[in-house]
Amino acid sequence: MRRLNFNTNFPKQVLVVPLGDRTYRIRQVWRERLRAWYLEISLVDGTEVAMGMRVAAGGVLVSDMNRWDSAGEAGGVLVATGRDLYAREDLGVQGGINVYYLTRTEWNAALATAPSGDLDLLVV
Repeated sequence: MRRLNFNTNFPKQVLVVPLGDRTYRIRQVWRERLRAWYLEISLVDGTEVAMGMRVAAGGVLVSDMNRWDSAGEAGGVLVATGRDLYAREDLGVQGGINVYYLTRTEWNAALATAPSGDLDLLVV
């Protein structure tokens, strides 16, 4: 399991991060009117994986990081935990809201130990 580190100093930021066996481009955007962070995820070659996802606590953001590849195996999972009402500076900080990447094996093991589906229990 890996917690993603974000820079909240700017309302828009791009991360290039290896997750599993692929490298992804994650664009984070703060929407002031909506008071929320949104993510756009693509492979570094531009292949879109997931676009316009609102970061919300207790949510599975991406259930299959390999979903763009219908012939491949299911990939890892991105989940968000923490407070649902958060400020711009709360992304990636303790007591705020966090995004985690879990491999498919980690995800299945977490679900087996906390079948209630409470994501805060699954990834902490």
